[in-house]
Amino acid sequence: MATSGTPAGLGAGAAGSAAGITSVEDIFENPELLRSVQTPEALSGDVISEAEGNGFRVEKLGKGTHAGQGWVLREYNADGNTTGRIIQWHPGGGHHGALPYWKVSSGAGGTTRIFLTGNPGAE
Repeated sequence: MATSGTPAGLGAGAAGSAAGITSVEDIFENPELLRSVQTPEALSGDVISEAEGNGFRVEKLGKGTHAGQGWVLREYNADGNTTGRIIQWHPGGGHHGALPYWKVSSGAGGTTRIFLTGNPGAE
């Protein structure tokens, strides 16, 4: 289920910008940039707004024990179909362990998990 708008607490100059993230493309090119971003609320509102203007939608996790929680930025094409590119924040506690993590998926770059205690994971 999609939500509209930028998540509460996001604003220009937040930690996402300080981490060198100026667009979602920065994240797809280098998922490690998310290592210093502890929650979606720490991403710059400008980054999220730019993404929403380019076919991305902010959503919640759709399945598993944390369905309806977390945060997903999912790309859709002009026909309304998903492209497979997502940036996801998971609160942890599922089958990947207790730690919260970011998951970045793209066709070209595969899927990378960034565990927020400094333990990177990739599948």
